[in-house]
Amino acid sequence: MTLALIFGFQAVVLNNMGFSKAIKKSWNIFRKNWLGVLVAVIVMSVISIVIAFLFAIPMLFVLFSAIASFSSGTATAFSEYAVLLLLTGLVFLLGSAISKVFQIAFLTEMYMKLKGR
Repeated sequence: MTLALIFGFQAVVLNNMGFSKAIKKSWNIFRKNWLGVLVAVIVMSVISIVIAFLFAIPMLFVLFSAIASFSSGTATAFSEYAVLLLLTGLVFLLGSAISKVFQIAFLTEMYMKLKGR
């Protein structure tokens, strides 16, 4: 059901539609092209996950280093790694934002191509 409503945002923003008209437009686009929309959303999701994961790698390295240091008996491991965790967390947030922009751009481009059919 969520996939049927995936273009609602684009219909509201690009076509200046109200809520109910945007939902109806999204439903009609999905109904006519359900397989193409499904495959495209799966591909987009995989790409978005890969983008987010690439930006999460530095944070994972720092986190695992802090855990290893903590388990070896150093009680101050997390305070020693706090700045690095914060910085790598910000890098991850940047990656998540890039991933979200990619998703919105992808869906908007797809909406523009499918709305005229």
